[in-house]
Amino acid sequence: MVIKVKLNNKGFAISTIVYGLAVMGMLLIAMIMATLSNNRTNSYQLSKSIEEELNRISKRSATFEPIEVSRDGTTMPEAQEYRVPYGQAGWYRIELWGTQGGGSGGYGAYTSGITYLEEGTALFFYVGSHKSSSASGRETDVRLSRGAYNDEDSLATRIMVAAGGGAGSKASGGTLTGGSGRSYAPGGILNTDDYTLSGALNGYLSENITGTFVQPSVGTTITSFLGNNNGGDGYYPSSNQNYGGISYIAGYAGSRFIKNKRVTNQSIYEFQETIYHEENNTYTSTGEIERHYFIDGRMIEGVNKGDGQAKIERIIEKNDGSILDKKNKKFDGVYTVRDCNDNGTASLMIVMTNGEMKTINPTEVSESTKCKDFVLPTVTNIDELAIWHGTSGVGLGKNLENNTIAVCKNINCSPSEWLYLKKATNRTKYSETETITGTRISAYQFDSTENIPDTGTYYIQPVLSDTKVMTVESNEVSSKKARIEYLKGLRRQMWSIERITDSRINPNLATTNEYIITDIANYKSLSLSDGENKAYGTVLSRDNFNNTTRTPSQIWKIIPLGNGTYTIESSTPRQNASVPSGALVGVTDSWGEASLRNHIIVGKATISSGIEMVDGLRFKLIKLDY
Repeated sequence: MVIKVKLNNKGFAISTIVYGLAVMGMLLIAMIMATLSNNRTNSYQLSKSIEEELNRISKRSATFEPIEVSRDGTTMPEAQEYRVPYGQAGWYRIELWGTQGGGSGGYGAYTSGITYLEEGTALFFYVGSHKSSSASGRETDVRLSRGAYNDEDSLATRIMVAAGGGAGSKASGGTLTGGSGRSYAPGGILNTDDYTLSGALNGYLSENITGTFVQPSVGTTITSFLGNNNGGDGYYPSSNQNYGGISYIAGYAGSRFIKNKRVTNQSIYEFQETIYHEENNTYTSTGEIERHYFIDGRMIEGVNKGDGQAKIERIIEKNDGSILDKKNKKFDGVYTVRDCNDNGTASLMIVMTNGEMKTINPTEVSESTKCKDFVLPTVTNIDELAIWHGTSGVGLGKNLENNTIAVCKNINCSPSEWLYLKKATNRTKYSETETITGTRISAYQFDSTENIPDTGTYYIQPVLSDTKVMTVESNEVSSKKARIEYLKGLRRQMWSIERITDSRINPNLATTNEYIITDIANYKSLSLSDGENKAYGTVLSRDNFNNTTRTPSQIWKIIPLGNGTYTIESSTPRQNASVPSGALVGVTDSWGEASLRNHIIVGKATISSGIEMVDGLRFKLIKLDY
């Protein structure tokens, strides 16, 4: 049915008014609905902010990605706050990764350390993003005071900095110096035909040395806190695109604290607390000194590609004594340190105690030309010691031969009084390759001259690569291969090592050190896939360990060499008696067959002149538990 309506002028007017009122009513309803919707959105956003804030203040750990703002036409990192939650005082690990230089610039540095934090302590993290074109790589840092990234008052409160890379492709974010290329060369080259080592075992590989390294001297005035000319940002920044910045850890041997824009000869972050008086814009001192420092610090140059990153995690709950137990008791009550080495005698030692840095010069040892003694001013409980060999970088890149480090509680010590922190063994005459940060031993790491502890979480690092650690492939496959990748602090780079104490699996408990090695990202055991012990065997993280029967392909012998390094050997039966025992080999990008680079494989520990050539087969175990 169709109804036709004819309106006269009066009817049209009335209809117009009705329709107008109807439209106005609809608009009013729409406005009310929009307001309610907006209120709901605001309420949701408010509740979301409250939820995020509650999560932030209750977290025992946090990860920070780049957040940046534009200031004065320049994009800069913005402060991200972490406040120690109520009831969560304790020991925290902080890890920082500097930003890669713009475009294909140098990779950012890595720094880490352990510090005690009271509940309510506020820390401010600054993390930069990688730029697509030539630019300074931003540092990643943590401060005690909020402010703009380039605010000098805020910058003065930095307690840890991971330097950014420069725009040059080899301008690595540095450690104690600004990086340009690599600060040292690997200790050897692998011959993949027979798994022996050749090449520059004790020298440089020239393609890895591309420049000099700059460290500010005491008294140097900082004119700019940011890198310029596309040089990397750092605690001490670079003004050259071919150099990365310098990193800093308060309480790290060799780090130099900047106070009032001047480089000091101390490492610890220290300032006198003041009170601000707004009425007359003045400060008065409280007379109290606030000190912040880290223990068991670690610096690695040139490991981070792309954006910066930061992490904080509580590792031990509140300790009323506020003292973290040392793993290596040999560091207690030390009076004399002796370093012996066949090449590159020790020239300088720095001892850290409660964040304080003591620089000690050596004295001659009358009975040996290969040894130097370092006598401390008083008997000292050492947190960390660092020793540099040679002068003007002579020790850099050297795989030190027969390097031993020992301590005793007296000045003149009999042979029986020396306690060894590092030994020379008959399995290899080579120690670790020395980097720009020197040869270091921490009291908070276990005694590497003895067997490793029964269980714990570790980074497993090839001796020939200080920048990379053993990693499980991230692709989703049933069998994940073990690889070597830059240290990124991922769970798939952390390994649980547990001694097998069940006699059904390890029947020779008293004489055999056998271990399960499990990647904690997938809770699967490291395994030799071929089921036989041979070169090029693939190492996988494939299955859960069988706790009732012996599965040789998942059982490993971790053998300490006494000098801080280890071999990790397969317990899989050998094919025949003439085949040497198989051991893990970290094939780094500096040596080895191209198709195997950055992989973990099983090689052969060959014998040459009665000495086992285990340089490429050795690993350092860095304990992450305290």
